Amino acid sequence: GSHSIGDRLDPRLAFGEGFGNAFSAFSQSPMDPVYRDASGAGQAAAGWFDIESDTTFGTPGWFSEQSIQQIVYDLVDDNIDGADTLELDFSLIFGVLADKFGSMQALTSLFPFISEVEAINPPAGATIDLLLAAENIDSVADDFGTGENNSAGAGNASDVLPIYSDLTVNGAPVQVCSIDEFGNDTTGTANKLSTRRFVRFSTPNGNPLTIRATATVIPAGEYADPDMLLHDAGSTWISEGSPSAECQDVGNPLWQETSCFEQNTFPIPAANEYILEVYEWTNAEPDLPAEFSPIGRTCFDVTVTQ
Repeated sequence: GSHSIGDRLDPRLAFGEGFGNAFSAFSQSPMDPVYRDASGAGQAAAGWFDIESDTTFGTPGWFSEQSIQQIVYDLVDDNIDGADTLELDFSLIFGVLADKFGSMQALTSLFPFISEVEAINPPAGATIDLLLAAENIDSVADDFGTGENNSAGAGNASDVLPIYSDLTVNGAPVQVCSIDEFGNDTTGTANKLSTRRFVRFSTPNGNPLTIRATATVIPAGEYADPDMLLHDAGSTWISEGSPSAECQDVGNPLWQETSCFEQNTFPIPAANEYILEVYEWTNAEPDLPAEFSPIGRTCFDVTVTQ
């Protein structure tokens, strides 16, 4: 979907765009950090920016394609400047993508990438930490960004952090909030940071999972429509049901926020770690009908039973 370089993005989009921009720069011979993009009739319009420039568009962090493109480029380029003293061979970078990204449990983001680069080349760890710090990103503890403190300036830090909320199967609910705070009139909300929230859990066996997301906070006069995606490495199960009539009946004096929920049973293949993606449909849909618009901050209690 639409986005600009200064947007605070879903971490998957931020990494995909940032890595692609960096790759386009260091794949040149000689390397060329100036990104150019022609468009329009006869390709007469053009835009450009310097991937290595210190100019900051928006807020730096793990959610910024600009931060990611600068970090990835600095890992490989042969220009020594500031904290950038690395010149890693691209075969190492390619190996991370080819060997790890197709089978990891974490969703695609900067965190599993950096975690694996540092694991393959431990002596580079201290320098990589300096590159991260220059973009307001903490040292990477694991594939899931555990301990990251940059909340992107959100009004409620808990609407962004932790990046993955830990949940216990058959345990207490975990609350996550889908927000439209980082959207704008130009590029919308669907692919922005914390429109979709992530829950991480492990299962003791391969029996089917019953997952429920129940609305606990809904903007006044609105009704929620929670949707869910369950991720296993290489597999995704989707639950995108329409809201129930009870949920939509906000004028009924017996209506309660807990009337708005989505529940589904997912057949899983084995005991494993899984990632659940939870979101308010109106916040996450790029092509809404004219009568709908993002309703904003909507929170859900999530439970998983087996």
